[in-house]
Amino acid sequence: MEDFRTAFSQRCMDVEALHEKQRYVASMHIGGVAVECLLKAIICDDLPDNAQGKKEWYDKEKRNNPGHTVCNPGHDYGRALRSHNDLYWFVTRKHPYVLQWLDKVESPECHFINMRYVGQEPDERRYQSWYDAYQKLVGWLTTQDLRRHREEENK
Repeated sequence: MEDFRTAFSQRCMDVEALHEKQRYVASMHIGGVAVECLLKAIICDDLPDNAQGKKEWYDKEKRNNPGHTVCNPGHDYGRALRSHNDLYWFVTRKHPYVLQWLDKVESPECHFINMRYVGQEPDERRYQSWYDAYQKLVGWLTTQDLRRHREEENK
């Protein structure tokens, strides 16, 4: 399985480098990828190991049996969130404002994956609104991830 946690850290550093150079479109694209990686890391943490002792997504096409039915959510934050029952419940019941951050980061002007095709930088105000949501979202998700790891260690 991919190394989502390391990819998340690396993409966050990329976002900051692009932010400093005022490369806003690329920052928004890579920031979306960073959040995707962290969501997938959180999901994968809770997947059981397969018969070979590794984590893998359930694949409807291959009809594999990794011991669960969680499919790779692709680039869809909503699908990612819904595939992790605890996080989905926590966000929707206790922290619904996180959904606004997710929406803004996932679709700043169009879907974050398609931002790579945008040829013109957004104005400063629109970018700053995205960047604020990105920072809040990454901070909140990182806090939840760390909290969950601490709980696991204390079991």
